[in-house]
Amino acid sequence: MEITLASQIMIFLFSFILGSFLGLIFDIFKVINSILVKNLKRVFFEDVLYFILSAFATFLYVLIVNMGEIRFYILSGEIIGWLIYRFTFGRLIYKFILVITRFLYNWISRFKKYIISKLPKNRVKKLFKKIKSILHRSTKELKLKKVIFHLYQKNNKQSKIK
Repeated sequence: MEITLASQIMIFLFSFILGSFLGLIFDIFKVINSILVKNLKRVFFEDVLYFILSAFATFLYVLIVNMGEIRFYILSGEIIGWLIYRFTFGRLIYKFILVITRFLYNWISRFKKYIISKLPKNRVKKLFKKIKSILHRSTKELKLKKVIFHLYQKNNKQSKIK
């Protein structure tokens, strides 16, 4: 199968767009890291997840567009797209997404505090006591079921031995 120059240019441009899209996903991970408390383990796993998503997207793109043949212009288009996005639109989009998510986070936390403040205190205490008693009962039942199950297993072993 012959690959023309026009098809190579189209593949390059689409890989450029894919790189920009991967840059947007990177910005989403950055926003999550900036809102949540810094945790090195979570950041590590997010980076690994981003790497896996990027590799999978690149693999699928190469598989669909170029029948699995990895070409330099595909990878370079993806890298150039990612870099151009990061250093141009990426900064603006990151700040925009960060402002929106912080606004939503603050609004939701204020709404939650408002709802909790409007609840009658004695009803909330009763509700928590009911939940505690239900959980306590269910854990007792689970322990009882475990004991019964172990007794059943012991009896089965003894009957098999005889």
